[in-house]
Amino acid sequence: MHSLYFVIFDKASADSSKEARDHAESTLQTENFVGREGYFGGGKGDWFVVGGRWSGHLQSILLKKDFYKEAEKLINESKPKDKQGNFISTEDTKNNAEALQKLWVSIGGKNDNLYARDNYHANYDDDAMIITDKLINALKKTNKSVEIFDADEYNEKTVADLDKDDIGKWIVVIDYHM
Repeated sequence: MHSLYFVIFDKASADSSKEARDHAESTLQTENFVGREGYFGGGKGDWFVVGGRWSGHLQSILLKKDFYKEAEKLINESKPKDKQGNFISTEDTKNNAEALQKLWVSIGGKNDNLYARDNYHANYDDDAMIITDKLINALKKTNKSVEIFDADEYNEKTVADLDKDDIGKWIVVIDYHM
């Protein structure tokens, strides 16, 4: 099973998204997120990757509209009435790739849209962001119970525990398998 996870740490630990993503990955490896020693003891999962199935998640929750709902509408418009529904197949995303990318950009998205990303190796700039009040509010609406590893404090908490003291820190998206 794939799970969403976040790592946060002080902004001074990284000067760019790339450095932040590398720092989060290195921290989880050092603390044996998938090993036997360190903070995580017996390991939290089998493996992990920065971004992965949740690549673009931070950006998507900040957009003007819900990309998934808008994509469903767009794809259903291209199908006969009896073939419409809320399931979007790989074929649907391939057949509508250009339109989905235009939609993504029109609602404020950058980089590849969520359907165009590699779900196993994605590691985009937007998989690490500086925490703002707006991002905290969006996370609390969508991911309240998701766990976070605070790499500076060496503790775990949930998105519900984020507060004004976390504003200005990096947050990095992790996809892990258990």
